[in-house]
This record gives sequence, structure tokens and C-alpha cells, in this order.
Amino acid sequence: MNKAKVKNFFLYHWYWYLAIFVAVFFAFFSLFQNIRTLKYENKVCLFFGATNVESARLERDLYQGFEDTEIRKISVDFADPKGMYYNVIWSTRGAVDTDIVILDRDQFDEREYTSFFVSLDEGVLNRYVDVSSLNFLNDSEETHYGIYVDPYLETYMDTSSGEYYLFFNKNSPKISSLGENGTNDYALRVLKNLVGLAK
Repeated sequence: MNKAKVKNFFLYHWYWYLAIFVAVFFAFFSLFQNIRTLKYENKVCLFFGATNVESARLERDLYQGFEDTEIRKISVDFADPKGMYYNVIWSTRGAVDTDIVILDRDQFDEREYTSFFVSLDEGVLNRYVDVSSLNFLNDSEETHYGIYVDPYLETYMDTSSGEYYLFFNKNSPKISSLGENGTNDYALRVLKNLVGLAK
């Protein structure tokens, strides 16, 4: 094949080489992302229904004591509950693959507690925090579902616009014996760290 034929071949078939280059690029990019992205079991995930949270600082402060565990990160995600797409964000990022959810008490109706959150056993919680220092959000039958967390979060977010409560996702495997799927206590250890942030 002489130079003219080679030049002609590339001139009329350049799109094949572009397609191959793009395919190889995306294959390597996907592989890199899969290697780099932490799996759910290697992080504790928190979701806030809030306008803004100083997530990087909160993640760092809540990670204390996890250095020698399989947990590599405390992951904080948030979305503005008054935003147009909040319901979509809640159903795709808030209610799925989270361990702890922090919401203003007005964001949820009491009838929805059992759909998303686990009821709180004071005996289990007392192994991690002094329950006598906690304020609970109860349903009409006085079952605990939420823990009032404004005093622990006021340096990380604006708590003046609501009354924020911490809930444990009922599907989390990191809530020990609080839930049916509990295999470890990492989310409860995050609660302990959070309560420890209060001055």
C-alpha cells in the first residue's frame, strides 16, 4: 500500500478511528471511576433536607474514630427542601443508600415515619450517648423516631429556620440492632460523634 492509498484510507475512514478513540477513552474512564468510587459499605451516608451544609468540615469532624475501620468516609449530601426538584432528589438520594437522614420536623408527616425510619430503642442508644440528654420526636403513640440535633449542627448549617431531627434509615445495615438489616453499628457511632460536637 503506497502513501497515497494510506492517505486516502485515513481521509475517508477517519470517523472509525475517532469512534475507537472515544470508546477506549470511556472504557478507561469508567474503569477509573469504579476503582476510585467508594462502595456504600465503606462509608456512612448522611442526607440533609437543608439549604446549605458545610459538608467537608462536618465529614471530617464526624470521621473521628473510624480510622481503623472499613469505613473510609463519612459522606454528607444535602438538598434544599424548597427546591423544585427536592422530591426527586429525596426519592433518589435521600431515601436510598443512606444511613442517617436529618430533616426539619415539618418536612415529614408522622404517618410517614414507619415508611422510611426505624423506631429508636433507648437501651440501644444509651450504649453510645446519654439518652437523658436527648430530645426525641415521637409519633402519636409516644414511640421515638427522631433525635433533635440543632445544638450539634449550628456551626455547620443554619438551624434557625427550622427544627432539625436525626432519623435512621430503616434499611441501613449500619444501625446495629435498631433495624432488621443491621450488621454493624457505624451509623450509631456517627451519632455519638455528632453529639460530641456540642460545646
